[in-house]
Amino acid sequence: MSRRLVQGILELRGKLDEQAKHARTSNIRRRRDDDAPQGTLRSLQLAADVQAIMVLLKQAAEADRTAYRRIAEFGLPDEAATVAPAAPQVGNGYAAALGQAIARVLIQPAPSAEAAALAPPSQHFAGLVEHEISRIGDEAVMMAGPGKTTLLKLKNAYKAFLEQRYTDVHTILKNTLRNEPNNNALLFLLSQFQYFMVSLGHNEVLPDARDYAQKAMIANDKHDLATMIYFRYHGVATEAQHDGGRAMMWIRDAGLLHVNLLQNEEGLTAYHGMPLKAWAQMAAIDPKHWQEDDLLQLKTMMMDVVGGAAIYAGLLRPRILEDSLHRKEPLPHVSEMESLLAGAYATYEEISPKLAQLPVKTSQMPWLVRSRYMNTLAEGAPKPSFDQILLNISLNAQYWRAGSYPDPELSHLFGNSGMSYWRLWAVTLTPLRERRQPQAFPADEVVADAQLLPLCDSLLTVLQEEEQARIRPDLWDKLQPWFVRWSLEHLLAAGTGSNQPRLKFMPRSNVLGSLYQAWGRGGQTNVLYSPLIAQTASNGGFSTVQEILAAFEGSYRLMDDPAHGIAAMQKRALQQAKKQDPAKFGGLQMLDEGFGLQQIFAVLLPLGLIGGIGAIITMSQNMGQAIGLTLALAGFAGVAMIGLGKKE
Repeated sequence: MSRRLVQGILELRGKLDEQAKHARTSNIRRRRDDDAPQGTLRSLQLAADVQAIMVLLKQAAEADRTAYRRIAEFGLPDEAATVAPAAPQVGNGYAAALGQAIARVLIQPAPSAEAAALAPPSQHFAGLVEHEISRIGDEAVMMAGPGKTTLLKLKNAYKAFLEQRYTDVHTILKNTLRNEPNNNALLFLLSQFQYFMVSLGHNEVLPDARDYAQKAMIANDKHDLATMIYFRYHGVATEAQHDGGRAMMWIRDAGLLHVNLLQNEEGLTAYHGMPLKAWAQMAAIDPKHWQEDDLLQLKTMMMDVVGGAAIYAGLLRPRILEDSLHRKEPLPHVSEMESLLAGAYATYEEISPKLAQLPVKTSQMPWLVRSRYMNTLAEGAPKPSFDQILLNISLNAQYWRAGSYPDPELSHLFGNSGMSYWRLWAVTLTPLRERRQPQAFPADEVVADAQLLPLCDSLLTVLQEEEQARIRPDLWDKLQPWFVRWSLEHLLAAGTGSNQPRLKFMPRSNVLGSLYQAWGRGGQTNVLYSPLIAQTASNGGFSTVQEILAAFEGSYRLMDDPAHGIAAMQKRALQQAKKQDPAKFGGLQMLDEGFGLQQIFAVLLPLGLIGGIGAIITMSQNMGQAIGLTLALAGFAGVAMIGLGKKE
């Protein structure tokens, strides 16, 4: 009997019981907090890389909106000239890759040499004409005469514009439109030219500019969705400089706020960022022009689009909070959006202090799947800020940015497990309780486990010493071929009485479950128990401290068992060695008599399997292999029938 091992097991069990009581109390408190109504998150500090994206987005939208800002004299812009967006300084944070992608689609390419010499309003219109000439030119390769004719007319209009022959530009565009009255591209360019003329003081053409702009937005089967979004967005952005209410109506009617435009592989950068910039235009319009359907679309975007919650929090929410100071009643759906955001933030605030304590290493080996998992995450992916997370997930936990940083790094660390870092955050922070998976980041448990793992180190040392005390040094190496080899499953079966012990401890989390199967099922066997425990501990292959405890208890029950203990195993091995090689082993001293072979199998196996013993022994080279094959035949059910009780 090992008093030290018993004392160590009892101490670990006592600490484990205390931890379980504390966990139950914490879970009750957490459920109460979940049931309590969420308040409003009054302020949210954005990380530098997220802030840079929001600044870029606002600048790009303002540049589009003010492209034809009125100038005092053509060619001499006043102090309120067009704002040119700059590339964001996104650094290397969690928003870096997305920030660079957004910058690529939002920052307009440099104008041609001819257009670069013009004043900003002229540059903008020249750029739009160049874009259409390029697009129609590509299409004209497969089109008949009308496409080529239109292309020639546009080139003539462009040349006249560069020469500041504005009357000729207007005439060419109108005459070409007369021949093709439903040509959205011509309607769009004529509208934009008239907005340009308004910037020169020709206010009389503004009604016509608006009329052509609206006609250009009407769906036409000759243009794909991307082209129609281009026409619609620029029409909205240009009108926003003159009448915010009208621009908001056009945004709504043109469907630029529909979330399906952002629910594709390109996400926020879809359609060259124009649906995203439409939200930025809405943020710049007085909320008195917003309607309930606009806010419903905003709520849907916030919940269902990857990065939608970040756009709400960093772009539209400041305007909403400012507007709320002057309202007796909040705008429709705002209270619900604020509650959802506050719920996600409360979860982040709850888990954040625990994550800040990681990695935590109080033991010589990781022992547990969740300890290795969380410590590896902490080292490979430092804790992101709340808004960085929002930029990479949808709050409904159904979508996330897969394959982006830090997924490649984690794939290397976790051995191509297919883990998506942002999915973990999505299922952790979602305010929708039915989709929440708290075990995706078991930081609480890891911090609590850290107090118990040093006891596991000590128990392993005691077990190793107890095993060595039972070994016959003069016989041990010589008798290795005749020893029974155990697996961790045998120890757990003896410790729990279960015939499928590892299933008993399988983590409920999909991520931890897959890692448990990868790290905890090495298939190794050994004559002694401690190497099995040590190997699994070094892999971080145990599910819980309860499983570790079961392995130690199984070792304790087997170690001095009269049929299967270390002393009995050596005795049987020596008996078989003498029979098979009397010349080599005949002079060695016999151990004390114990269970005979028939008794051993009777204890190990159910009655129905005893008949197969003779065949197994005949096919085996030695008794140790025979018993090993017998254990394999019997499965863990045989080990469960050992009938060993706890030693007193």
